[in-house]
Amino acid sequence: MTVPPHDGAPTSDRGVVAVLTDRTSGSTERSVGEASPLGEVLVLDRSTGAERVGGAEVVTVDWEDDALVRAVLRERGVEHVLFVSDREELVVLDPEGVRRQLAGDPFGLVACPGGAELRAFPTADLLGRAGGPGPAVLDGILARPRLDGRPDVSVVIPTFNRTSVSEAVRSVLLQDGVAVEAIVVNDGGFDPRPGLGGAVGSSAVTVVDAERNVGMGAARNLGMEHARGDAVLFLDDDDVIDRRHVADLWAALASSGAPMVHGGAIMVHLDDDGVETARYRRPTPQFDHRLLLVHNYVVIHTALTRLDAARAIGGFDTSLGVLEDWEFWIRLTADAPASTVPIWSAEYRLRDRSGDNLIKSSAGAQLRTMERIHAAHPVNDPAVVEQRRRLVDEHRRAHAEADEVWTRTVGVIGHADPARTASTIDDLLRRHPTGVQVIAHQPAHPDAEDVLRPYLGRATICIDRRFEPSELRDRIAVQALGADLSIVEAGSPALTGVGG
Repeated sequence: MTVPPHDGAPTSDRGVVAVLTDRTSGSTERSVGEASPLGEVLVLDRSTGAERVGGAEVVTVDWEDDALVRAVLRERGVEHVLFVSDREELVVLDPEGVRRQLAGDPFGLVACPGGAELRAFPTADLLGRAGGPGPAVLDGILARPRLDGRPDVSVVIPTFNRTSVSEAVRSVLLQDGVAVEAIVVNDGGFDPRPGLGGAVGSSAVTVVDAERNVGMGAARNLGMEHARGDAVLFLDDDDVIDRRHVADLWAALASSGAPMVHGGAIMVHLDDDGVETARYRRPTPQFDHRLLLVHNYVVIHTALTRLDAARAIGGFDTSLGVLEDWEFWIRLTADAPASTVPIWSAEYRLRDRSGDNLIKSSAGAQLRTMERIHAAHPVNDPAVVEQRRRLVDEHRRAHAEADEVWTRTVGVIGHADPARTASTIDDLLRRHPTGVQVIAHQPAHPDAEDVLRPYLGRATICIDRRFEPSELRDRIAVQALGADLSIVEAGSPALTGVGG
């Protein structure tokens, strides 16, 4: 929607307005002219560019670096900030939410020359006056591309009860140089739509709800069913990709006959508060199928796959609870090798300790699945056989020495009334504060998310739109990490026999 230009109060009364742009161009010059009624214009340019544009001074700064942007805004006395794009495709998400957040503050509106809506925000809100200490606008507002026609690449993002999915989606929507769509697959968790704001209304974003918690492999397959691109990239809901990541992989894929290309990953360690503790490049060897038959060295969101090739092999093996991406790569590249691209533009984030709905201990599951994958893909090469044997032996020793977090798993078949399910979960957690993994499958109910939200991080909560208890028993068995498994029905007297 295009809004009328600002009514144009005198410049001397309006102060300084900063224009944040991808890179300086002719459209930037036009935007500077349209922003001038708000005050003296200063351009903050993401990339190196001219010293002046349309009479306005240009400062080169990465405007996703919140701390740096805020420092520049303070130093230069900026009163308003205008978000623009040289492609004239970016608009601000959830504008009504922004209006409510900034109620009572000056709020400037400027029309985009290409028809996209541009909005100017009081700098005080970037500096943390509204809603807490963080930069409310930079953190809470997402620019999205208008996707006209068919995308080149579909990015499939399975999500399960993680608020970080909004950041993953944002990193997709800010991709440069290639037409992308984001397909968010809600794998039987809480509805991710509220956290995505106006992104849900974008032509570049599709949200798909699995009927029940189906696991990563099946969720990715479901996303591929909705994919419209020629290639597909799989992104986990707690990871992000840099702005040129997809374009660089897309160019490499287009110039090769490979079914898949992959780059390297930046490993980012976070503590329980989300503070970064370490960052480094993960060693990435040139693609070698013999090495892949031993272990997985391809981080999933570093790889771009031809969609027809992924569909031709039947997608991911849905029977695997872990390492399903490794088995997928093995089959995908069995007849034609992949190609390695020398880029490190995908962040792979790791929690140093526990986090909401993260697997706390999967050593046993990893070992069992590794042996299963080796058996499903036999080899005659003595060197590969020996490397496999050594790797399995290492994992066995590590498993034996590991301090297992889960000694047993209790699966809860939820009640139609989510309050009764919550009572059962509460009882289990009270009697077993450590050592017991609780997995609860709850029938969809209007109050389910509000009632069960307090247990996130302490139990695995699944919201099933298709609730079949007989099928859920098998699903819980796949999810279970404990050595022993018990199944109880919420509110059932059988609960008294669990754990004693």
